[in-house]
Amino acid sequence: MSHDDGYYISKRSFLLIILVLNVSSYSATNSDNMSCKCISESKSKCKLTCSDGTNETDMNHNIERREVDYEEVEIIDERKCNSKSLQNIMLQNMAGQTAKQAKTKIMRAAEALLGGYFNVICASGDFSYITTTSLYCLQSLGNINCYAFLTGNTRPRLK
Repeated sequence: MSHDDGYYISKRSFLLIILVLNVSSYSATNSDNMSCKCISESKSKCKLTCSDGTNETDMNHNIERREVDYEEVEIIDERKCNSKSLQNIMLQNMAGQTAKQAKTKIMRAAEALLGGYFNVICASGDFSYITTTSLYCLQSLGNINCYAFLTGNTRPRLK
């Protein structure tokens, strides 16, 4: 695990939001109160045609459309979990375990791999808990529900 995993946003887990603007018209007024209209040459440039007959290319409209590789986008429901690394640790350490065994394994693995001190709550049913933390995950597997979160204390990661 690298330092970019966990509550730091990694390159692969960053959800790209693309804003595509289609500039169909542009009105500008220069110092002589001349009116200019944008006639789109391409998606990245705007050619201004002004009422005095002059043509200019407006370089302020450098809009590029980027394609998204949806296979690389990782979506995490941040209401339940804000770390794919912690979620993977939890799933690996919950499989085939009792709630008591899972909480100990999750805590040890998270502290070793992610650094810091973690609190873990596991139950074979519902539970209610409130925390203030920067790194957390609520995960269910089979009949076990676990909630792991980073405490305010710090601890170095194992190398």
